[in-house]
Amino acid sequence: MTVQSPYTMDSGTYGVPSDSPGGYRTTVQYALRLSNSGQFLHSAPWSIADQGRRNVSNGCLNVSPANAKWYFGNSHRGDVVVVSDTGDTVKPGDGWTDWRFSWEDWTRK
Repeated sequence: MTVQSPYTMDSGTYGVPSDSPGGYRTTVQYALRLSNSGQFLHSAPWSIADQGRRNVSNGCLNVSPANAKWYFGNSHRGDVVVVSDTGDTVKPGDGWTDWRFSWEDWTRK
């Protein structure tokens, strides 16, 4: 897990110019990188009303400034982050670790 504050999020890093429809370039606080493909947990004060209710993110985990600050100050490399009910699956080799497997699945490897 890489931590940076502040950190500039730029859709150009995955091929969407920031000045195009759907593009963005914004600086966030308390950014913690969760994957090599650019998924982060970060402060998102603009989405507080939607958090836990509606997906308004470009792929990151948006949390309130207070929660982001707490997590930023208390997390460590190797801490487990569990994201559920997204309908998406984790792709191996994206910086994800073997924490994503249950012990039963791990022992079958």
